[in-house]
Amino acid sequence: MYKGMPQQDEGWTVQQKTKRNHSSSTNSNSTPSSPNERPPKPRKKIFASANRFEVFASNEDQDSNQMDGINDSPLNDTTKNNATNTQTENTNTNDLPIKAPPPVFVRGVEDFPELCTVLIELIGVDNFVCKSSTDKLKIQTSTPDAYRSLIRYLKEEKAEYHTYQLQQDKPVRVVIRNLHPSTPTSLIKSELEIRQFEIRNITNVLHKTNKHPLPLFFVDLEPSTQSNEIYKLTSLLHTKIKVEEPFKAKTISQCLNCQNYGHTKTYCGYPPRCVRCGAYHLSSACPNPRDTPPTCALCQGSHPASYKGCAVYKDLQ
Repeated sequence: MYKGMPQQDEGWTVQQKTKRNHSSSTNSNSTPSSPNERPPKPRKKIFASANRFEVFASNEDQDSNQMDGINDSPLNDTTKNNATNTQTENTNTNDLPIKAPPPVFVRGVEDFPELCTVLIELIGVDNFVCKSSTDKLKIQTSTPDAYRSLIRYLKEEKAEYHTYQLQQDKPVRVVIRNLHPSTPTSLIKSELEIRQFEIRNITNVLHKTNKHPLPLFFVDLEPSTQSNEIYKLTSLLHTKIKVEEPFKAKTISQCLNCQNYGHTKTYCGYPPRCVRCGAYHLSSACPNPRDTPPTCALCQGSHPASYKGCAVYKDLQ
């Protein structure tokens, strides 16, 4: 009997039926059942791989005398945004409209349309805008929630980026003068809390050269209306004090992670660079002896990246 012809069974004709699959679901692990069915497209690569460097996830503190280096590109938006985003503002955030989140600068974007598709799904089509430069993509989000979602996504993807602190997360920082340096910070905190101030942190200021404690204390408070009342204090712990805004540093901030200028290590997602030898590892993990001649991670000169005589640093002044 020929294939496809009906079978004869005791005078009856039995038609052979072909079983069709009406299921709308497809097993991704199985081969396509027809030429028209195609396996799902693999996910596109959006960011350049950072695995060419040994990226350390550790946020361990490095030497306090260590300074960080410089961005490969001119200051432009990076330094301008750093100047506005790294300064602590002592205005009452409860009485002011919420400021736009800080920009995020991303390196190594290889598929911009695909990145936009992901961000639309992640934070919404109207919640971000981009601007490209020669070596970075600047992403500006519209809300703090969108900003946090973007940062979380970049961390998960191990993308290379840097940004700044959200205005809402910045403390109100003040300086209390004339308190004896032997005063425990815990005692100062408890005394201020009795006066209804919400304290995040208190730090005794050390002399820049000899590191001796000074009669100065940095106090970080939660941003609120009550926090601004601290400027009215004239005495604390049986001491006549003076509360002032901290001195605004005129130097450009440097990252202790990547040795670039214009941001800090807390908001850095770049591969680490050693301040001494310039290699791609944390300075605290440098295998070279201390007496090894240094190499600048910024200009390849024979000095540490923290050297203020570095040509790259001078060009930024």
